[in-house]
Amino acid sequence: MLLLVPTNAVFADNVSSTKDQGSDFSKAYKKFQDEQESFMEAKDKYENEKQEAVKNKYIEQSQKVLGSSVDVLMKRNEQLKKQIEGKQSLYGDLGKDIVGMLDSDNQKLDKYTAEINLASTTQALSQAATEIKTYRTQQQSYLRKIVLLAHINQYENTVIQTAQNRSDKLSQKITILKNQGKDVSGLEDLLSQANDKINQARQKLSEIRDNIKTETIDSMKLLDIEGNLSDAQKIIEDIYQLFKQIAINGNELFSKNIEPINPIILPSTSTSTASSTATSTATSTQ
Repeated sequence: MLLLVPTNAVFADNVSSTKDQGSDFSKAYKKFQDEQESFMEAKDKYENEKQEAVKNKYIEQSQKVLGSSVDVLMKRNEQLKKQIEGKQSLYGDLGKDIVGMLDSDNQKLDKYTAEINLASTTQALSQAATEIKTYRTQQQSYLRKIVLLAHINQYENTVIQTAQNRSDKLSQKITILKNQGKDVSGLEDLLSQANDKINQARQKLSEIRDNIKTETIDSMKLLDIEGNLSDAQKIIEDIYQLFKQIAINGNELFSKNIEPINPIILPSTSTSTASSTATSTATSTQ
């Protein structure tokens, strides 16, 4: 049964990411650690002595450590719920879905708590431990998927859309120059390259979304996703280099009556920030 009881490593990411060590999650985790130590002592004694009184103590400590593990999972859910509710602009409708799932999951955890309290044999407690482990594996997978999708959608709606808006404005300015009879073929070529790369960035995010939806998101997959997001970052950087060149070349053609093209600066919310935020948040659902 010990192999089925969540260990410290299960909650390590949550503890390290919790700034307030007086939080409900941290308190629940500390209690879990204490109960786990008592459980190990009772287990060793039971295996060596096999007495009825010792067995009863072992069952009692098993109930406590399993109950504490469930409490940690519930507090972790509540912590994640608060984080999502505090960033509604990021998660949008997906955030509501996550919160709804967390509320539903806590109802499942209440059921496990009742089963643990009613269990009077090691077999019953082993079954409860198996159910908790299965629950956690399933929840970890779908929560990671939803959290990652929320961050990727936000990235597309901000960074990539900002690049698209910039492209549209540059197109308008180039049209003004063209209507004045000026040779803008070079600017049109640069803008065409930028638009191609915007489409590439969108396609890259679409591929990442498809992978997230269809594959299990484990630690190795998170690294792959971060790598793909870094590739998207490089595409965005290339786009803004093209925008910068359009600004330089375009301003040489503008007359005094036309507003010059402003210097192009890569948005501060770059993909490197997005990728690290998305993957670290997904990791915190462990």
